[in-house]
Amino acid sequence: MKGTMKGIRPAYLLIALIVVAAMGAAAVFSFQLGLSMGGGTPSPPLQVQPQVRHFTLIVQEHPVRVSDDVVFTAWTFNGTIPGPTIEVNEGDTVQVTLINLANNTEAHSVDIHAALATVDNEFRNIPPGQTWSYSFVAQHPGVFAYHCEGSPVYLHVHNGMFGAIIVRPTRSPLPPVDREMVIIQSELYLNKTRNPDGTYGWDAEAILHNAQPTMYLFNGHQFPQTITVRQNERVRFYLLNIGPNKFSAFHLIGGMWINAWHNGNPSNHGVGLQTVTAGPTDTWAVDYHFPKVGVNVLVTHALGDAFMGALLKINVVPSTTTSGIGYGLTGLALLPCPASCSGPGKRL
Repeated sequence: MKGTMKGIRPAYLLIALIVVAAMGAAAVFSFQLGLSMGGGTPSPPLQVQPQVRHFTLIVQEHPVRVSDDVVFTAWTFNGTIPGPTIEVNEGDTVQVTLINLANNTEAHSVDIHAALATVDNEFRNIPPGQTWSYSFVAQHPGVFAYHCEGSPVYLHVHNGMFGAIIVRPTRSPLPPVDREMVIIQSELYLNKTRNPDGTYGWDAEAILHNAQPTMYLFNGHQFPQTITVRQNERVRFYLLNIGPNKFSAFHLIGGMWINAWHNGNPSNHGVGLQTVTAGPTDTWAVDYHFPKVGVNVLVTHALGDAFMGALLKINVVPSTTTSGIGYGLTGLALLPCPASCSGPGKRL
C-alpha cells in the first residue's frame, strides 16, 4: 500500500460480522429477569492512612503502531498511547515527576484533572532536556484524565499525550469486583499520504476545525481487539473519552451497565443504564457480570464511529476456564499502587 490511507477499510467487513453475530446472539437468548441490579451500595470505609505516592512520566516523541496498517508519529508518556494508568487512594499526596527527553522537539507538561492546581505553575511546559516535579492531594475520588497542556493543547492530546488516574474512594468505596479494565477512546486525524519513512503525520487543520476523524482508537489501537472474561465474573470498566473533539456513547451489546458511577465518584450512582455518554475527558466506572457464555461487544453507540475503530469484542467463556483470561489491548500498563491501595487485586 503506497501513498493513500487504506488501513481502516479492510476491517469493516470483519467488524460488521462481529457486531451482527453479537446482536443475533442477544436476540435469541431468554432474558433473565433475575439479573441482579444490586451491588451498588458502597462498602464500609477503608481503614487506610494517606500515603505519599511517587510517579514518573517520561515524554517520548516516537512512532507508534495504531493499527495493522498505520504507524503514527506520536508524542507519548512512557512510550505508549495511552500513557500508564496512575492509581492512588483518596487523600493520598501524589508527587509527579515529568521528564522531557533531550532528543524531543517540543515543550511538554502534564495536566492531571484530579489536581487542584494552576496552569502557570504545576502545569507549566518544560523544554526538551528538562525535568519538573509537583505534588497535590487527591481530595476527590473518581476516574480522571491527565494530558499534556503544551501549545496548542489539542495537538498534544491528539498526538497521544494522555492517560487515566484512578483515585480510589476510601470513605465510600465502590463494591468489590473480580476484575478491572481501563478503556480510553480517542480519535486520530491523519494526513492522507505517508511520510517518507512510511509513518503517518497529523492533520492539524482537521483537528482544529473538528472535521471527520480518520479513525477511532480504544487504548491506542484500532479494531479488531478482543478480551476474554469468565461467565459470571463481575468486571469493572473505567471508561474515559479523551477526544480531543468527539463525544462517545459507551454501550455493551447484549448487556447493560448494572452499576454506573459518573466520573467514578460513589456519589454519582446509576443503575441499569443502557448507555453512558462521555464528552471529551468525561469518565465513568461501570460494572457488568456477563451471565451468558458467548460474545458481547463494547462500542460507542455513535455507530459510524464504532465502525471506524471504537469497538471491543468480549469473549465470555465458562466459569471453569482456567487459562486465556485477559486482554490483548495496548497501552494498559499500570503504575503499581502499593498494597494499601483499595481494589480487587485482579486486572484484565
